[in-house]
Amino acid sequence: MRRAAGPWVAAVEALLAGAVEDEHAGHLVLHAVAERVRSRMRAAGVLDNTTAGDDAVSGQDTGDWAAAEAEMDELIALQGTARLPDHDVAALVRELARTAYPAGPARPGMGAVRIVLAKLMARDIELTAEGARPVAHAADLDQVRIGDTAAFGGPRLARAVLDVAAADADAGADLDRRTAPFRHVAALDARLHTRLMAAHLVHRPPDPAAGDGPQWWQQALALVPRALAAGPDPEPAAPDRRLRRSGSARRTKSSFAGPKRTPLTG
Repeated sequence: MRRAAGPWVAAVEALLAGAVEDEHAGHLVLHAVAERVRSRMRAAGVLDNTTAGDDAVSGQDTGDWAAAEAEMDELIALQGTARLPDHDVAALVRELARTAYPAGPARPGMGAVRIVLAKLMARDIELTAEGARPVAHAADLDQVRIGDTAAFGGPRLARAVLDVAAADADAGADLDRRTAPFRHVAALDARLHTRLMAAHLVHRPPDPAAGDGPQWWQQALALVPRALAAGPDPEPAAPDRRLRRSGSARRTKSSFAGPKRTPLTG
């Protein structure tokens, strides 16, 4: 089925922009609820603050803790009803990415899809506290699938950005053009920009037929010292157990990219 691409992309962008805002508003609500429950239970002597790490529950008050957990689950469910369901968000992200390459060559003007996805990812990063980004973006991007249930939407958007860049490469776009949207991320978080660039360069090595070898090596050589200087992500504080349990990561390939090239060796 053919779409009126421009209006459709604009409509999906508006829906996904709202989903990004709602996700972060929801996380703030959950954090406030969790802190309120913890404070109330500390005041009641249910939580033991003397234990290092997570709060410990006094054995004789496990019933009170279970009641508080049930209250939090109810509040989480109520808060979630006002948001676009996660599976719908995933479907919109996937279809937006596929719109750039529905079948065969890219449609005219589909550079807008690259920009829209990169801007959505940049907005997600902007709304994520710097200290929380290692938690939100802890997943290996090679193991992120757009359709997976996720506590955080940022990695899903990053996967879509990378999928479009990979399809661009397979369609013959030069490296500068296909990674230009990554700059929206670079202005906000150099570490995440480095991860995006590394993921793309690793999976789309230079193609002798395309003549993009010098560009690829220039970017790769510039990337290595930045990656070494950044070092590994710092160990984040333990997130809420609900968020830690949410989602599943599975290895994936590009959701829609065209034929793959054989990587160079040696």
